[in-house]
Amino acid sequence: MTLAKEFLGEYEKILNKDDIPKHTQYRKGIGWYSPTGQTESKMKEGIYKFLRNASGGVDFDRHILNTDKLLRFKDERLDSVLSEIELFWQKAEEYKKLGFTHKRGILLYGAPGTGKSCITKLAIKDTIENDGIVFIGNANNTMVEGLRIFREIEPNRRVICIIEDIDEAAQYNERELLSFFDGDNQVDGMLILATTNYLNKMSERFLRPGRFDRKINIPYPPLEGRIAFLQKKLGLYESEDLVKEYAEKTNGFSFGQLREFLISVYCLNSTSDKAINRLKKGGIEEKYTDEDLADAMLKLVLDKKGRLLGFETREDKNIND
Repeated sequence: MTLAKEFLGEYEKILNKDDIPKHTQYRKGIGWYSPTGQTESKMKEGIYKFLRNASGGVDFDRHILNTDKLLRFKDERLDSVLSEIELFWQKAEEYKKLGFTHKRGILLYGAPGTGKSCITKLAIKDTIENDGIVFIGNANNTMVEGLRIFREIEPNRRVICIIEDIDEAAQYNERELLSFFDGDNQVDGMLILATTNYLNKMSERFLRPGRFDRKINIPYPPLEGRIAFLQKKLGLYESEDLVKEYAEKTNGFSFGQLREFLISVYCLNSTSDKAINRLKKGGIEEKYTDEDLADAMLKLVLDKKGRLLGFETREDKNIND
């Protein structure tokens, strides 16, 4: 046991719980904040993780997320989620009038690669732009303690707690996670935004209102979403007609599959039809013929005019001279 822990234990024996001095400010380091009784009274807006420090307390470790290149397209489901989050922040007084804790849980679920993380990052961006704080939850007692301390220091700040792949967190830290949602550990003025690829793995105890009030299915991206994604990647290289053709041929593809499609065609010399067919079969490779292998080898050694790469022809030499 450290001296700090031993001292705190003796101190708690002497004082009642309510008499123990509360955290009022932060001690600021390079990229982190530690709750204390002096120095910083407000953390810089941004994303933080909870860390257990050497003395047994909780530090807030700041992380940088580049949200400049986030994909935003017209989609009813995406707009609905972000609008509901914004409405939640505007209705704090209505919660208080009804005697409820101003807290809400939203669970995004769907197949891998459908855009749950994109929606989460857009919510993070909106929170930071409104001087809010985002915590990346680790579903253990450090998270519960850290959020409680944060609210002691900053009782009115907008805060979102992100828990990605919550089905895995619930599998290993069910008790801590349930205590986070209920009872004395509830934090006022907080939104919990979680994601899962496997809703069927989630216990019903987590899915009831009061823990996750809204469960929103995120389907595969619509045509507009696929066009927006492909246009963002190919806009400088390909025509709008070709981008639309690709988008129409990739109906039912996730953003992850669209990414693999582009890598296959533009980085690894696959034809668009072969890449689409492979991905529609779950990414399983078809058996290549000798002709396929020969074509692939030729693409590596011949230019677009069918000439060997790296060799200058007489015609090239005359042009250069």
